[in-house]
Amino acid sequence: MPTKIYDTQEIQLIDGTVVEISPLKIKYLKQFMSRFEDMASSSNDDEAVGILVDCTRICMKQFYPLIKTIEDVEDNIDLPTVYKVIEYAAGIKINKKTEEAVKQQGKNVDDSGWENLDLAKLESEVFILGIWKNFDELESSLSMPELIAILELNRELDYNEKKFMAAMQGVDLDEASGIDWNTLGSTRNFTFMFGAKKIAYGTSGNNTGDSYLFQGASNGYDSGWRITESNLGTPGTSFSGNQLYVFGSPSISSRLIVTDTVADRFAICAFTQNGTSAFGFLNGVTATATFGVLS
Repeated sequence: MPTKIYDTQEIQLIDGTVVEISPLKIKYLKQFMSRFEDMASSSNDDEAVGILVDCTRICMKQFYPLIKTIEDVEDNIDLPTVYKVIEYAAGIKINKKTEEAVKQQGKNVDDSGWENLDLAKLESEVFILGIWKNFDELESSLSMPELIAILELNRELDYNEKKFMAAMQGVDLDEASGIDWNTLGSTRNFTFMFGAKKIAYGTSGNNTGDSYLFQGASNGYDSGWRITESNLGTPGTSFSGNQLYVFGSPSISSRLIVTDTVADRFAICAFTQNGTSAFGFLNGVTATATFGVLS
């Protein structure tokens, strides 16, 4: 049986009109959850039901725009159907058959996942695909299940691309989770890609305030290789300048430095070593160096 991203449910209005209910688009889900939060402070069942009716009114903006007001909801949708709309539009179950008060059921709903959700970050990750003109258009187009499905597929495609590039370098990413960085470095033929943003001066390392990102499993200061963000300052204090990443090894007097041209932004960085040749990339800035040979 084909897999489904989400379930839908048909409801019937009092006049017999059939309306299909599916997960709310993010634009309306935000409005819904903002109103549903009022359930926690409702004083009785009548007030709680009134909140659910208003939540249903918000849902109808997407599913049946002819229903515009609370009075329209009350005239066209009975209470059991309100509960069904709430369930399939927002994933919140109100059990009409239980003896527990509606008010208490609403208060018992665990919405901590929604409150703690970094929605802006998730939307930004999808927005860079370039399909939508702005975030309002994205939120009008996607429900949360659709957003998550696109995220998962995009991450899988991104991983497969990285896996292919790693395979070209002789590295199997599926087996690389426990890789020894010294082993990788000793091949002198690899590409290392990462994203980072220095927000504070480092509290460890050989220099004051530098930040170690990666280094060999048995590296000392005078051996192996490492990648550091090497702006110096008072350890633990905030940093908002131009990031400066260093790749190399002091033991062979070899290092490659690449510096961003814009302050306080996320760094997309890559370093490649091929024998004695090294190449660095940081947000469009490139640099090259020739490394020495280990004695």
